[in-house]
Amino acid sequence: RGESPPCGDLACPLGFSAKTGNLFCNGFSCNLEDDVDTCCEASPLVKLAVDETKALIAKLKQEVDQNITAAGNLDQQRATDNATTFATNLADSFKNESTAERTQAIDDAKTRMAALTKNSDKLQESARHQVLVSGYIAARAAVNSGAARVSQENLQKVAAEVADGFNNASKVWDLTNSTSHNAIAESTKAWDKYHADLNATWPVLVRSIQSINGAIQVAEHPSQEVRWTEQASRIAADMAHSAETQVKSLSSQVSIVQDRADSAVKLTLANRARIATLKEMVDSALAGEPSR
Repeated sequence: RGESPPCGDLACPLGFSAKTGNLFCNGFSCNLEDDVDTCCEASPLVKLAVDETKALIAKLKQEVDQNITAAGNLDQQRATDNATTFATNLADSFKNESTAERTQAIDDAKTRMAALTKNSDKLQESARHQVLVSGYIAARAAVNSGAARVSQENLQKVAAEVADGFNNASKVWDLTNSTSHNAIAESTKAWDKYHADLNATWPVLVRSIQSINGAIQVAEHPSQEVRWTEQASRIAADMAHSAETQVKSLSSQVSIVQDRADSAVKLTLANRARIATLKEMVDSALAGEPSR
């Protein structure tokens, strides 16, 4: 592998042992940060602690994913219900207001028409009276002056013309009245047609609002997923830190055990020296030699 040094140059940390085989470090020099996984393997206790931590992290991640999905579905359903309720209330409010305005407009038109035609009876009576008075004045003037002879035929002709004129005026008045009522009826039809178009268009508008709200929820859901994923990453980091702390604690315990073993070895060596001295003294005593 070129100039990479062998893993034998790396001293594995406490709780780890060197891997077997012809292994090399990753760089031009061996260091724990880059080569501990390549050259060393953890003790069974450390592996057990790491595996338990990984299993716990996977379990927590699954629970977090389930909670994120449930919360997202609940928020989406809640937003949909709110949008539907708002659209329905808005449609009802608009319908009520437009119905009231249409009724008010029709009532106003009827009121103005009634005001224009309230004196129609008096007008007919006035015209009839004026015709009679004019005929009477004309006849009296002709008779009193003696300048004109009363012609029954002409008088009947004039009376017929006056009656025809009055009838024509009455017809014109009736036509005007009928035209006004027709105008009101046409206005009512136009108003109903306008609202029919609006009623046909309103569901499309409501569905558009719902689609927009749905799109907003879909757009917000990934951001929520990111926030929950960030929280899950933080939890995983905390769990990793906890595992690291446990590993350090195990390392401390291993160090304590090793210190105690070293102490036991030292005591054993010291006792061995004392035992050798005692044995030499006994041998000397048995041989009759003075003790040293």
